[in-house]
Amino acid sequence: MKKKILVLLTGGTIGSEASTGTIELRREGSHIVALYLKGEHRQEVDFDVVSIENIASENATLHDLTAIVNTLAGVDTSFYSGVIVCYGTDTLAYASNLTAMALPAYPIPVVFVSSDKPLNEAGANGLVNFSCAVDFICGTGLNGVYVSYQNPNEQARIHFGSRLLQSELLTDRFRSAADLFFGTMENGAFVYHEVCGNPSLQEIQEKKNGDAVRALTGEPPAILYIKPCPGADFTIYHIEPRKPTVAVVELYHSGTGPAEGKTSLAEFITRCRSQSIPVVLASYPYQDGRRYTTTKTLLEKGGIFAYRMSTEAAYAKTALYFMSKSNQSLVDYLDKELFFEILN
Repeated sequence: MKKKILVLLTGGTIGSEASTGTIELRREGSHIVALYLKGEHRQEVDFDVVSIENIASENATLHDLTAIVNTLAGVDTSFYSGVIVCYGTDTLAYASNLTAMALPAYPIPVVFVSSDKPLNEAGANGLVNFSCAVDFICGTGLNGVYVSYQNPNEQARIHFGSRLLQSELLTDRFRSAADLFFGTMENGAFVYHEVCGNPSLQEIQEKKNGDAVRALTGEPPAILYIKPCPGADFTIYHIEPRKPTVAVVELYHSGTGPAEGKTSLAEFITRCRSQSIPVVLASYPYQDGRRYTTTKTLLEKGGIFAYRMSTEAAYAKTALYFMSKSNQSLVDYLDKELFFEILN
């Protein structure tokens, strides 16, 4: 009996074509599925193809990412072996992180695929990424949300959706947080990356619970996202008259940020707290309790630390907190592992 895979189209480079120096979204059908079915090493698989939207991923909003989650939540998973989500590279990490943590109990594999170039350009990796996603679904049957992507001169990797980082500038390579990718695809087979920090296959399977899959019903929050640099003036960020729901600030790698003076992050946190705006600090890397004095100041001012997860995961998890209408505090929600986003 053939396996059946649902393919969800959202646009992106994998759904685009190059013409006269401009990359534009295609307006018809799924070119990637047609290319796969022409291939020599294809699996015996039937595809159902559904278009959710047709956007460039750099234009994606939290409403667009919610549409992916809620479409997946409505799928009859008993009918499919897995789902492939075709998405753009520019915001791939945000989409995969949010989906993975919104649907941690998803009972079949969901694999995001993208392409570094339009499929009609030589050397595009979209077909390889798609083919590896099919092989991963057919070969493992694992639950949860993943990303299939091949960097230049590397084996295609399978990443946990909740660990994928934004593409590296200039190189266009995708990595997992702390380089803890899940595994590689080699000759059509999945090879598990057995390393400290990766969950076992049994731990992943223990997440499976179709009855726990829920759509997101809350309104996406207005998130003010800030990445500091030397000389950053946090008084520039006005929180009136339209207040953000929450601010997410990317810390330096040591879990630090500017903490001295009237223009500092520390004073920004104080100002936000006076307006009942939580400030999430992403992320704090240490597990042994040590803190720089600047970090201690940020904590004393009321900053909420996202511990041991990527900035992309902290952003997505913060958004989910408000959309999932959790009864927990934001502090407790960030501390609770959803789908292996917290690195041990």
